[in-house]
Amino acid sequence: MKQYILLIVIGLVIFTESNAQTHVVSYDKSTTIDFTQFKTFNFQAVDLEGENSIKGIVKGVDVLKAAIESELKAKNITLDTEKPDLLINIGFTTENVVQTRETDIRDAQYMGTRNYHWEAGEIVVREYKEGTVTLDFIDPSQNEMVWQGAAAGTMTDNVKKRDKRISQAMAKLFKKFPL
Repeated sequence: MKQYILLIVIGLVIFTESNAQTHVVSYDKSTTIDFTQFKTFNFQAVDLEGENSIKGIVKGVDVLKAAIESELKAKNITLDTEKPDLLINIGFTTENVVQTRETDIRDAQYMGTRNYHWEAGEIVVREYKEGTVTLDFIDPSQNEMVWQGAAAGTMTDNVKKRDKRISQAMAKLFKKFPL
Protein backbone atom coordinates (compact mmCIF):
# COMPACT_ATOMS: atom_id res chain seq x y z
CA MET A 1 0.00 0.00 0.00
CA LYS A 2 2.82 2.39 0.89
CA GLN A 3 4.52 1.72 -2.43
CA TYR A 4 1.28 2.51 -4.24
CA ILE A 5 0.88 5.81 -2.36
CA LEU A 6 4.55 6.67 -2.97
CA LEU A 7 4.12 6.07 -6.72
CA ILE A 8 1.05 8.31 -6.77
CA VAL A 9 2.92 11.08 -4.92
CA ILE A 10 5.93 10.82 -7.25
CA GLY A 11 3.61 10.87 -10.27
CA LEU A 12 1.81 13.96 -8.98
CA VAL A 13 5.11 15.75 -8.34
CA ILE A 14 6.35 14.96 -11.84
CA PHE A 15 3.00 15.95 -13.38
CA THR A 16 2.87 19.17 -11.36
CA GLU A 17 6.46 20.06 -12.25
CA SER A 18 5.99 19.40 -15.95
CA ASN A 19 2.64 21.23 -16.08
CA ALA A 20 3.35 23.98 -13.59
CA GLN A 21 0.88 26.74 -14.14
CA THR A 22 1.32 30.43 -13.87
CA HIS A 23 -1.51 32.55 -12.59
CA VAL A 24 -2.62 36.14 -12.30
CA VAL A 25 -2.35 37.29 -8.70
CA SER A 26 -4.00 40.69 -9.03
CA TYR A 27 -4.67 43.61 -11.34
CA ASP A 28 -6.10 47.09 -10.96
CA LYS A 29 -6.61 50.09 -13.21
CA SER A 30 -7.39 53.74 -12.96
CA THR A 31 -11.02 54.40 -13.77
CA THR A 32 -10.37 57.94 -14.98
CA ILE A 33 -7.84 57.19 -17.73
CA ASP A 34 -8.57 56.59 -21.40
CA PHE A 35 -6.10 53.82 -22.24
CA THR A 36 -6.46 54.34 -26.00
CA GLN A 37 -4.28 57.47 -25.64
CA PHE A 38 -1.22 55.34 -24.87
CA LYS A 39 0.79 54.45 -27.98
CA THR A 40 4.32 54.00 -26.63
CA PHE A 41 6.09 52.64 -23.55
CA ASN A 42 9.51 52.18 -22.01
CA PHE A 43 10.87 50.26 -19.04
CA GLN A 44 12.18 51.92 -15.94
CA ALA A 45 15.61 50.67 -14.89
CA VAL A 46 15.49 47.30 -13.13
CA ASP A 47 17.66 47.23 -10.03
CA LEU A 48 17.96 43.78 -8.47
CA GLU A 49 19.15 43.65 -4.89
CA GLY A 50 19.54 41.09 -2.13
CA GLU A 51 17.67 37.80 -2.51
CA ASN A 52 16.42 38.73 -5.97
CA SER A 53 19.91 39.04 -7.41
CA ILE A 54 20.39 35.26 -7.53
CA LYS A 55 21.70 33.84 -10.78
CA GLY A 56 19.17 33.31 -13.52
CA ILE A 57 16.82 36.11 -12.58
CA VAL A 58 18.85 38.74 -14.41
CA LYS A 59 18.61 36.70 -17.62
CA GLY A 60 14.93 36.15 -16.92
CA VAL A 61 14.37 39.92 -16.85
CA ASP A 62 15.37 40.19 -20.52
CA VAL A 63 12.93 37.40 -21.39
CA LEU A 64 10.28 39.13 -19.27
CA LYS A 65 10.82 42.44 -21.05
CA ALA A 66 10.57 40.72 -24.43
CA ALA A 67 7.30 39.03 -23.39
CA ILE A 68 5.89 42.37 -22.17
CA GLU A 69 6.94 44.08 -25.39
CA SER A 70 5.29 41.33 -27.44
CA GLU A 71 2.02 41.60 -25.51
CA LEU A 72 1.96 45.40 -25.78
CA LYS A 73 2.84 45.30 -29.47
CA ALA A 74 -0.25 43.11 -30.00
CA LYS A 75 -2.21 45.96 -28.40
CA ASN A 76 -0.56 48.53 -30.74
CA ILE A 77 1.69 50.00 -28.04
CA THR A 78 5.32 50.14 -29.13
CA LEU A 79 8.65 50.63 -27.40
CA ASP A 80 9.94 54.23 -27.37
CA THR A 81 13.07 54.94 -25.35
CA GLU A 82 12.93 58.72 -25.94
CA LYS A 83 9.49 60.00 -24.92
CA PRO A 84 7.16 57.13 -23.96
CA ASP A 85 3.49 57.56 -23.06
CA LEU A 86 3.87 54.88 -20.38
CA LEU A 87 6.69 53.81 -18.09
CA ILE A 88 6.72 50.24 -16.80
CA ASN A 89 8.25 49.49 -13.44
CA ILE A 90 9.01 45.80 -12.93
CA GLY A 91 9.04 44.38 -9.41
CA PHE A 92 10.04 40.82 -8.61
CA THR A 93 9.85 38.72 -5.45
CA THR A 94 10.61 35.10 -4.69
CA GLU A 95 9.20 32.86 -1.99
CA ASN A 96 10.30 29.43 -0.82
CA VAL A 97 7.26 27.16 -0.76
CA VAL A 98 7.02 23.86 1.09
CA GLN A 99 4.21 21.63 -0.09
CA THR A 100 3.09 19.13 2.56
CA ARG A 101 0.39 16.60 3.17
CA GLU A 102 -1.05 15.33 6.40
CA THR A 103 -0.60 11.67 7.28
CA ASP A 104 -3.65 9.59 8.05
CA ILE A 105 -4.45 6.12 9.34
CA ARG A 106 -3.41 4.54 6.03
CA ASP A 107 0.17 5.50 6.92
CA ALA A 108 -0.02 3.59 10.23
CA GLN A 109 2.94 1.40 11.14
CA TYR A 110 1.94 -2.13 12.09
CA MET A 111 3.82 -3.10 15.23
CA GLY A 112 2.41 -6.58 15.95
CA THR A 113 -0.88 -8.33 16.58
CA ARG A 114 -3.51 -5.71 17.41
CA ASN A 115 -0.84 -3.22 18.30
CA TYR A 116 -0.81 -0.18 16.05
CA HIS A 117 0.98 3.09 16.51
CA TRP A 118 -0.05 6.15 14.55
CA GLU A 119 0.47 9.86 14.90
CA ALA A 120 -0.85 12.54 12.58
CA GLY A 121 1.81 14.71 11.07
CA GLU A 122 2.86 16.74 8.06
CA ILE A 123 5.05 15.12 5.42
CA VAL A 124 7.03 17.30 3.03
CA VAL A 125 6.04 16.39 -0.51
CA ARG A 126 7.93 19.07 -2.42
CA GLU A 127 9.95 22.24 -1.95
CA TYR A 128 10.15 24.90 -4.64
CA LYS A 129 10.43 28.63 -5.31
CA GLU A 130 7.55 30.71 -6.56
CA GLY A 131 8.30 33.98 -8.29
CA THR A 132 5.89 36.90 -8.49
CA VAL A 133 6.33 39.74 -10.95
CA THR A 134 4.50 43.03 -10.50
CA LEU A 135 4.12 45.52 -13.34
CA ASP A 136 3.31 49.15 -12.54
CA PHE A 137 2.27 51.24 -15.55
CA ILE A 138 2.92 54.92 -14.94
CA ASP A 139 1.73 57.88 -16.97
CA PRO A 140 4.87 60.08 -16.85
CA SER A 141 2.95 63.21 -17.86
CA GLN A 142 0.81 62.94 -14.69
CA ASN A 143 3.33 60.95 -12.61
CA GLU A 144 0.44 58.61 -11.81
CA MET A 145 0.11 54.85 -11.81
CA VAL A 146 -2.65 53.92 -14.26
CA TRP A 147 -2.51 50.11 -14.17
CA GLN A 148 -0.90 47.45 -12.03
CA GLY A 149 -0.83 43.71 -12.53
CA ALA A 150 0.90 40.81 -10.83
CA ALA A 151 1.47 37.24 -11.98
CA ALA A 152 3.16 34.31 -10.27
CA GLY A 153 4.54 30.92 -11.15
CA THR A 154 6.90 28.17 -10.14
CA MET A 155 10.54 29.04 -10.78
CA THR A 156 12.90 26.65 -12.52
CA ASP A 157 16.56 26.49 -13.48
CA ASN A 158 15.58 24.97 -16.84
CA VAL A 159 15.90 27.90 -19.28
CA LYS A 160 13.30 26.61 -21.76
CA LYS A 161 10.73 26.01 -19.03
CA ARG A 162 11.50 29.39 -17.43
CA ASP A 163 11.05 31.25 -20.71
CA LYS A 164 7.81 29.40 -21.45
CA ARG A 165 6.42 30.17 -17.99
CA ILE A 166 7.31 33.85 -18.32
CA SER A 167 5.52 34.04 -21.68
CA GLN A 168 2.49 32.19 -20.29
CA ALA A 169 2.31 34.46 -17.25
CA MET A 170 2.49 37.63 -19.35
CA ALA A 171 -0.14 36.34 -21.79
CA LYS A 172 -2.50 35.66 -18.89
CA LEU A 173 -1.74 38.98 -17.22
CA PHE A 174 -2.20 41.06 -20.37
CA LYS A 175 -5.64 39.55 -20.92
CA LYS A 176 -6.54 41.76 -17.95
CA PHE A 177 -4.97 44.88 -19.51
CA PRO A 178 -7.69 47.42 -20.43
CA LEU A 179 -7.02 47.45 -24.19
